[in-house]
Amino acid sequence: MTKAPPDNSAPTLKGLWDRFDASGANTEAELMRRWTATSALLPAKLRRTLEGILKKIDGDDEESKELSGVLLACLGKNAEAFNCLNGIKSNRSLLWRAEALVQLGKHDEATKEILASLKQGDTSAKAISLMALSLSRRGDRERAAERAHSACKLNPDDPIGWVIFGMFTWGKDQKTAEAALQRAASLRPEAGWPLAMNGLARLSVMNFEGIWKQSGSSSRDIFSELRKTISVLDEAIELDPAPWVLRLRAMCLEKIGQMKLGIRDLNRAITACPGSEELHTER
Repeated sequence: MTKAPPDNSAPTLKGLWDRFDASGANTEAELMRRWTATSALLPAKLRRTLEGILKKIDGDDEESKELSGVLLACLGKNAEAFNCLNGIKSNRSLLWRAEALVQLGKHDEATKEILASLKQGDTSAKAISLMALSLSRRGDRERAAERAHSACKLNPDDPIGWVIFGMFTWGKDQKTAEAALQRAASLRPEAGWPLAMNGLARLSVMNFEGIWKQSGSSSRDIFSELRKTISVLDEAIELDPAPWVLRLRAMCLEKIGQMKLGIRDLNRAITACPGSEELHTER
């Protein structure tokens, strides 16, 4: 039986988009990682997949540029991503461009892109949640929480809005924040990332060298909160041992003196993300 020759034909642009969609780079979990962790914590296998797709793009048309921009944003190359996406008017490009601008700290420009997306009739929680993220990074957590609450009202079945609302409400209205994060977890019971965000919210408010010392909390209070946080992160890791969540738990374990367990988590994270060894667990 004669063996069929290998198919060396160039992949179609649609085929490359399909590969991107199948890669897992555009999932809610990856969105949360990009928004809350560093790009260096992109899992090595996913990074190789995205870089492979990027190399196969052979065109200068608008759709090729759009895919290139999306891939670059996922890889954390936000300035290059913005340049690729600049001028493309699709709603998809508007939001990816806005995300790149937020990551670059260009919040006024990002807001313009988000508003343009909303004018096009975007009804996802992502656009308003991204605006909330931008406000938070400017230091305006109160307005960030208000925007995130708007995202929850717009689409109550989208966990992204509930997570962002819970994070920015934590420390101000604990009961509301807990309820929001629990709502997100109930919408995605099979996923670990809503629980991971619950843990991150706790850590953000604790801010060990700052808020806790200023508030006069005792070591016992800190240890109690850390153990609660570790318990939440344990559940998240059981569902999905994402490297950035392992690093969060490692930081907590270090703070309560369980160095060996913390090092174990760090080693697991580094194995999944080679090259991230220089990153400290605290952001």
